[in-house]
Amino acid sequence: AEDGTNVSHGVHDHMVGCLLLQPCIDSGYVLMQRSVTGMYFPTVELAAASTELAVEWLKNFPMNTSNVYVHATGYLNRAGQIILDDITMAEPPKHYPAVSTAPAYTYSGWLYDMYCLQQPDGIAPDGSNVTHGVHDHMVACMLLEQCIASGYLLQARSATGEYHPTVVFTQSSTPVVLKWLGTLAFDMTNVYVTVTGAFDEDGMLAVEAIRSSKMMVPEEGVMMHYEGWLYDMYCVNQEDGIAPDGSNTTFGIHDHMVGCMLLTQCMDSGYLLMQRSLTGMYFPTVKFTNSSTAVVAEWLTQFSMDTTNVYVYAFGTMMADGLLNVTMIDMADEPDVYPPDAMEVTYTYTGWIYDNYCLASPSGIAEDGTNVSHGVHDHMVG
Repeated sequence: AEDGTNVSHGVHDHMVGCLLLQPCIDSGYVLMQRSVTGMYFPTVELAAASTELAVEWLKNFPMNTSNVYVHATGYLNRAGQIILDDITMAEPPKHYPAVSTAPAYTYSGWLYDMYCLQQPDGIAPDGSNVTHGVHDHMVACMLLEQCIASGYLLQARSATGEYHPTVVFTQSSTPVVLKWLGTLAFDMTNVYVTVTGAFDEDGMLAVEAIRSSKMMVPEEGVMMHYEGWLYDMYCVNQEDGIAPDGSNTTFGIHDHMVGCMLLTQCMDSGYLLMQRSLTGMYFPTVKFTNSSTAVVAEWLTQFSMDTTNVYVYAFGTMMADGLLNVTMIDMADEPDVYPPDAMEVTYTYTGWIYDNYCLASPSGIAEDGTNVSHGVHDHMVG
């Protein structure tokens, strides 16, 4: 828009001063609502006869006023436009994630930039591999102009050696990251960090603090330590994606119970650690040797069978086949999960209630004969 706001995702940022520009006045006004994807869509147009009333009402506010969420009363003309009787400011609905109530969250991972992540040939400007060599990525590369402009993120390493993005930073985080990177040698690699910040309404982390942290790149014969959700290979390999305890093997690793991990078939399959990606899917980070099973199983017996969210610290030796021979295991502090599940905030929404079956009708016609895209208001309780 003329005030620099995003037309599809930033309608709440649109300013009164822009609404009162002559081209905007001449174009007429419309009310918008926010969809579940974060995009805004028009709900009703104001009739041309309503423009003067809307303009006079807008002049009551400072030009930099944004988030102009209104309560409009009137009647519809034959064109389906509203002819205003009155317009007042209303309380805007809270959107998820909530910016104003966002608590601080902490994440660890390899620091990376979006420019290098999106290289079509899989090779960053410093020659490191984008999917398997994130730990080889140099500070100097992250300080290239195009890398700075693209923004930063964190990545985690899977058991296959591939890296996955876990959390993306806001553009406002870039100065914080740059200041910290400026303290490091240009040829430094393996930039593993811990960051703290709050989520914005786009699900990106606004970084408030960043510091160096420990890293774990597998090296044969070296004592290593890892953190992650404890899991078993039997449940990972379930074709229907459901573990014997009913938990989802792709998205519900944190719901997996100790009792399930102590089933004979689960113990026989061996154990591993999992981490959670940016999409909410879990992926394996390190698998344990068969000789680790007895150590893990004995440790699990101290917990009740219905214990879930088994996030652990595993210590052991990395073997030649890339498996961790576990010598010690203990509970660790669970990381903050994205999106923030712990945000205890109540939200209120208003709209037409509908069902997903009818919404997905390939013909666009619901079972009661109503139009799925244009006739939601005609949809029957029956």
